[in-house]
Amino acid sequence: MQTQFQFINDCLIEHQPLWRFEPFQSSIQPSLPWQETHPQLCQWLESLSPSQIENLKADSDLALDEISVFLPDLPSLLRHTQLESMALDGLALERGLDSGIPGRKLEQIMAMGEAAIQSHQGEEWLEWCSGKGYLGRILTTQTDQPVTSFEYQQALCDSGQQA
Repeated sequence: MQTQFQFINDCLIEHQPLWRFEPFQSSIQPSLPWQETHPQLCQWLESLSPSQIENLKADSDLALDEISVFLPDLPSLLRHTQLESMALDGLALERGLDSGIPGRKLEQIMAMGEAAIQSHQGEEWLEWCSGKGYLGRILTTQTDQPVTSFEYQQALCDSGQQA
């Protein structure tokens, strides 16, 4: 698992300009933040028609094939991040714990929480990019273990404190 983690870590560090930016802020700029490091990728992205974009969104294999031309590590990264399916029974939440969580997001958080609980071997939780802390609340109420949550966006932290 250490080798797998190291590969993922190295890929993320190497390709930070591609994912570590604020898209809505960057969209008002004349060029993409990775223009200098990935000019061919930028040219390809800018050449896509709306229908091509829809096709890529609908066909992840096609998207992987086309993007891999510019990011050769992508297929390996995908293999390293694939997880085996787990049988989930569903969690019984305390009354009101799901308050404010939209339906689809609640389903995702409950599935993630249950899968994490099944594999958990520690005595506490670290919730990274915690948003409003919904997952952390589920983890702590299901396991009676403390959760430390990290979130960069202050507005999400404030909103989570009030939920």
